[in-house]
Amino acid sequence: MCAEELRHRNVVKEVSFQLKRYNIRPNRLVIEVLESVYVDRNDDPIIKNLEMLSALGCKIDLDDFGTGQASLKSVRRFAVNRVKIDRSFIMDVDTDEEQQQVVKTILSMAEIMKVATLAEGVESQAEIDHLASMGCAHAQGFAIGRPMSFEETIAWIQARTKPTVAENVS
Repeated sequence: MCAEELRHRNVVKEVSFQLKRYNIRPNRLVIEVLESVYVDRNDDPIIKNLEMLSALGCKIDLDDFGTGQASLKSVRRFAVNRVKIDRSFIMDVDTDEEQQQVVKTILSMAEIMKVATLAEGVESQAEIDHLASMGCAHAQGFAIGRPMSFEETIAWIQARTKPTVAENVS
C-alpha cells in the first residue's frame, strides 16, 4: 500500500468489511507497505492505521527493504512482521561475497528485531540454496514460479504437492 492509501481514514473499516464479506481470516491477509512510505511524525495516520490492521490480525510486510530512507525506523514504527529484502541485494548472492555480507547483515538485524525475512526476485536455484543456508526463511521470484493465472496456480501447487508414504498406503 502507498502512503495515500494508508492515510485514508476508512482503510481499516474497508479492509475489515472485505475480510468479513469474503469470509477471510485476517491472518491470511498480508499488507505490503512500500519502504518509500516515510513517516516523520508520531501522530501520522499511517502509524495508527497499521497498528489497527495489525490488531485486526493482518500481517504487515515492509517491501523493498534496504532501498529507502527509513528502514530500521519503519520496522519499529509500522509493527512489521516481515521484511522483504530488495532484489538489488539478492542478485548474485550465491557468488558475490559483498552481496552475501549485505544480506547477512539484513538477516541478523531482522533476527534481532524478531521479524521474518523474504528474499525478492530470486532467479536461480543457487540463490535459493545460498539464501536458505544463510537463514532466509522465505523467497519469491522466477526461480520459484512466474506470474500465472488462477487455474495455472492450482496446477502448479498440485504438481508440487506429493502425497506422503502414509497417504499412499491408506
